[in-house]
This record gives sequence, structure tokens and C-alpha cells, in this order.
Amino acid sequence: RKRSTMFDKAEYVHLLGLIRTRLRRFEEAQHLDDFIVLRHDVEFSVEHARRMAQWEFDNHVRSAYFFQVSSDAYNCLSVVNQNQIREILGMGHEIGLHCYIKPYTEWSSLHKEMLWQKEILASVVGQDIRLMSFHRPPVQLLQEAADEMAGMLSTYGKSFFEFSTQPSKARSVKYCADSRRQWDYGYPVEFLNAFRKMQLLIHPDYWSDVSMNTHEQGMDLCQAHQTKFVDVLRRETRQFAEFQPF
Repeated sequence: RKRSTMFDKAEYVHLLGLIRTRLRRFEEAQHLDDFIVLRHDVEFSVEHARRMAQWEFDNHVRSAYFFQVSSDAYNCLSVVNQNQIREILGMGHEIGLHCYIKPYTEWSSLHKEMLWQKEILASVVGQDIRLMSFHRPPVQLLQEAADEMAGMLSTYGKSFFEFSTQPSKARSVKYCADSRRQWDYGYPVEFLNAFRKMQLLIHPDYWSDVSMNTHEQGMDLCQAHQTKFVDVLRRETRQFAEFQPF
């Protein structure tokens, strides 16, 4: 069932305290019968991911952060973002590819696309990328997903994800996600005793130091991006004689 939550630091730290002892890395969990794997798909802000990574580090938790390399919202290759991603890695978290795919046609073209994106992200972090998650995967891809794809462990592989047309009725692996700032498959805490295998997807973009509603959170993201862009304009146009409107 759905549950309305605060999406703030206090709630997240409380959740971490409840799941910490069962948390495992994906590579380790693949061979276990009892685990919780925690992943973060970064959709809009590397800065928000860096903040959540710090919350986890301060609470002795390590998780996995998945970044897009072809996003219109952020650029993994910018100097600032590269540094922040490396900081996340330096805290002991894992870095994975959040793979944006074109309409799924055939495996050969998808495989080539995944390898290309993997190489780009590897150049950012300075090491091989071993994990991947799909961005809005089509049903066909979820049905066919294997544990390993293009040399990476897939978060939608059968060891970590149970495909069903009714995810709320999962029997082996319980999947909980805060997509759209709603817990459509149930709030994680409600299933800790019922399932031995769980995957939690938490989007850093949706969480803040203090609670905000969805509109406020969206405006906060917009303001942060606008501020950065204006700073770039000022820096790059300061030598222009007649172009300093900011």
C-alpha cells in the first residue's frame, strides 16, 4: 500500500538504522539467501546524490549510486560533477551506470549502447563499472533481464528483482521504490520481517534536509540548476562589453 512520508534526512537516517545490519553489496547478495540491497538512481542532481552519500557515510552505511551519462539534467563529465562522483566513491559507495536506452529493438544494439555508456562512466570514476540499472526499462527487457549484462551486474537480474505484473504480490524478492515520491509497492519497513530478500530504490533527488512537498522539492531542484547556470553565464561572459544581464 502507498504511504505518505516526509522525505527528509531524519526519516532516511531512521530507515538506515532499521536496515543497516542486513545491507549487502549487489555482488555479495547474488550468492545469499538473506539480504537487502540499496540502490540510488540519480535522475536530476549529482549534488543531491553527494548529500545522501554523506548521510549514509555518517551512519556507517555503504550503498550504490547509479549515474546517467546521456542525461539532459546533469553532465557527469563536468569538473564539478566528476569531483562529486569521485567523492561518493571515496566514501566507500559503489558507482554504477543508470543506463538510458533507446526503444528496445534487439540485443546486439542494446549491448553496444550499454558498453558505450559504461566506458564513458568508467572514464569519470577511473575504474571499471560493475553495476548497472535501467532507466525506465520496458516490460520486455524486465522479462528477459539476466544477472549480468555487458559485463555488469544488473539490478533487474533475477537474483535481485522478481518481475511480476503485480509487484505488490512478490514472493521471493521484495522490491520497494520511492518513484514519483510514492511508495507504490509498499513502505520498506512494513516488509522487513516478511521477506528475506529485498531491493530498495531510493532517489536522492526526492529527499532534503528538511521536509518539502513535491512542488517545493521540484522548485528547489530548479533553483539549484538555475543558480549554477547563471554562475556559468557570468563566468563565461565577464569579458563581454555589452552582455552582463545577470
